Amino acid sequence: MKFTGERYIPSENGIICYEHLHRYLCCLNFASEKKVLDIACGEGYGSAILSRFAKSVIGVDISTECIAHAQQKYCQENLKFVLGSCDKIPVESQSIDLIISFETIEHHSQHIEMISEIKRVLNNDGILIISSPNRLLHFDLHKDINHFHVKELYYYELNNLLKEYFENICFYGQKIIASSLVMPIEEEINSYKNMIFYPQEKHLTSRTSYKMDNPAFYLAICSNKPIKTNFDLTSMYIDSQENLYQEIKDMQKIINQIQEEKANILEELEAIQLSNFGKLRRFWLQLKSLLRINHKFNY
Repeated sequence: MKFTGERYIPSENGIICYEHLHRYLCCLNFASEKKVLDIACGEGYGSAILSRFAKSVIGVDISTECIAHAQQKYCQENLKFVLGSCDKIPVESQSIDLIISFETIEHHSQHIEMISEIKRVLNNDGILIISSPNRLLHFDLHKDINHFHVKELYYYELNNLLKEYFENICFYGQKIIASSLVMPIEEEINSYKNMIFYPQEKHLTSRTSYKMDNPAFYLAICSNKPIKTNFDLTSMYIDSQENLYQEIKDMQKIINQIQEEKANILEELEAIQLSNFGKLRRFWLQLKSLLRINHKFNY
């Protein structure tokens, strides 16, 4: 599949890769041995990730191209892809344990119909994990207009919508940040609870807690039953291949080359201006200007 900007595909690296993969990976605990529905599955990579732990996964998308591609690329016994829309989900009522819907709700305006359908197919103990871009950050502050988005929501709009259908809602924020990580190299860290944070502020102080301001995306866990305390989306996505930093390094090399070429051109231009040719050219321009003035006054 070709990347158009409407849907993420695994061939894309950098920030967009971190955001999309992290969302699916942090849901694996929820998907374990569950019947999962991935709404707007796109290329199918996310459904395939969930199928590693889930009892079964159904990926639904409105694009015939996406479904055909996913069916051919991701062939597993517990995974299938079906053509359908989020306001008319082709799944039986109360047949799903977990519904995943990432970056879907902003691509259409049938929000009530979508959440109503989600409620229909979820069983009584079912959980919805949904994400949405932060309109305040992207649109109001950054003036970033995504032409594939039909109706983005502010936090309060998303919260009010979900509260109409679910009794328990827990919100999370997602944001790409620049950071430095220090950790033991001879043992594995299995908990984020002991992390100490050093926010870059005027007065550097250590903190045992950190509050995310203006996340790029909101994620919400929604259920009518209390959510188990050991189920948590809080996590860190680590790119061991450092693709994003490599992209930055490559871009910096290009910038340095352009700056070097610019400096060489300016140096050559200065040499030309100081040469006899340059002096002759300036004399010619002055003479041309004088002739133009004299011609004007003669008339």
